Amino acid sequence: MAPCKTASAESLCTGAARAGNFKAQYRLGMLYSAGELLPRDDAKARIYLSMAAGRCQGRHCAPGHARQVGVRAHALSAG
Repeated sequence: MAPCKTASAESLCTGAARAGNFKAQYRLGMLYSAGELLPRDDAKARIYLSMAAGRCQGRHCAPGHARQVGVRAHALSAG
């Protein structure tokens, strides 16, 4: 993806994540964690995955998924 498009997509997702959009929070957390399309940033990944885990209380995702997202966020703080 071209740098301009990546920055634009990151900006849109960040705005949606801050507005409480679970999918944007989760995707940003995973993208920052992977470090492929966005630069790896464990602190940002942890923040967005923690936000997603907080939103994922049966309303937005399958049972058990909130725990998995939270475990991923915690693993980033331990590593």
